[in-house]
Amino acid sequence: MTTLQKTAILVFLFLFGAVANAQINVTTEIIRPTVEMIWEAHSYIPPFYKGKALYPIGGEVTVLALPPASLGNPNALTYTWKRDGQVQGSLSGVGKSSFSFSGSQFGDIPLVVVEVSSGNARAVGALQIQQINPVIRFYENKPLEGVALEHALPQTLTTTKKDIALEVYPYFFSANTNNDSSLAYSWSANGKKILDAKGPSIVVQSDEPRSIIMLLSMNHVAQILQRASTSILVTFE
Repeated sequence: MTTLQKTAILVFLFLFGAVANAQINVTTEIIRPTVEMIWEAHSYIPPFYKGKALYPIGGEVTVLALPPASLGNPNALTYTWKRDGQVQGSLSGVGKSSFSFSGSQFGDIPLVVVEVSSGNARAVGALQIQQINPVIRFYENKPLEGVALEHALPQTLTTTKKDIALEVYPYFFSANTNNDSSLAYSWSANGKKILDAKGPSIVVQSDEPRSIIMLLSMNHVAQILQRASTSILVTFE
């Protein structure tokens, strides 16, 4: 049994991509992780979004270990990966500095530990990644300018025009585009379902002053817990 198999791990969780600051308590000593760990979620974010792609429930994520330079060439080191205490044998080995896995459908917070070794020298790292719920936002699709991605629309919108084209962009779904075949859209207007609207685009119009509540629900067809809903109140003056 290795030393790490006897450890009790306390991880102070930093959300949204910060490297975890953890301490690993061993029977007679305290080992502070010296392996920097960063992660990248395989989830969708709109073009020009400046934030990090976050880790959705059931989604895929890749963790990269950056060992200290004192251990030598990173490609020659041995990496032993653990997820929630279980050694990932097929994903461990010489030069295997990255570790990819799919998250739980139950929204658990996976604990990833890596031991990096070179002969008798070793270093460890620990990281927890918070799973999040995806969200969706409305944008205006302007006829001459395209989708105004620099500003999401508010939940209440007043316009003097007779129609407005809405474009929906999801955040943090396991998808490649907002029109991905894995995403299912369901639209309704003032409580009535719009049967022929099945994608991210819709035109709301009225020839007279009135208000229309547009409700959108969407879900991932394979990752059943990846779902979101939102609404916008459009008032035509």
